[in-house]
Amino acid sequence: MKSIRMRLITYFSILIALALVSMSAVALFQASDAIESEAISGMDRLAAEAALTTTTRIEKQMVALEMIARRADMESMDWNVQRTILNNQMNRTEFLSFAVVDLEGNAKFNDGAEANVVDRAYFKTALEGTTNVSDVVISRLTSNPEIV
Repeated sequence: MKSIRMRLITYFSILIALALVSMSAVALFQASDAIESEAISGMDRLAAEAALTTTTRIEKQMVALEMIARRADMESMDWNVQRTILNNQMNRTEFLSFAVVDLEGNAKFNDGAEANVVDRAYFKTALEGTTNVSDVVISRLTSNPEIV
């Protein structure tokens, strides 16, 4: 009788251990899925907030540029006057440089550099009267990526 009793205890112990391992594995997989799902959801929310922040910042910068461009002394197209204004604005803004571009695409930068941007999409859009921001482009002056 003792051997049957020991066999039953052994079998039930193994059965209980297998049940516990199975339940633990299921719980582990469910917890892992829940954590992964929450992480993805959190990253989506974070990306949406970052996009909104970026859009708001770009819009703010576009308004600042429009205000500078609409100044009467900027519209005079006198480069000496414009350059002084642009150099003064460098201290008040986060821009790396300013340029004034004529209708032929000739850009004069506040640091004295010059380039032709007639083939750039942002220039063509600006000629249509639409304020815009470029995709990342490679600068013809510095060969670095930039947003115009």
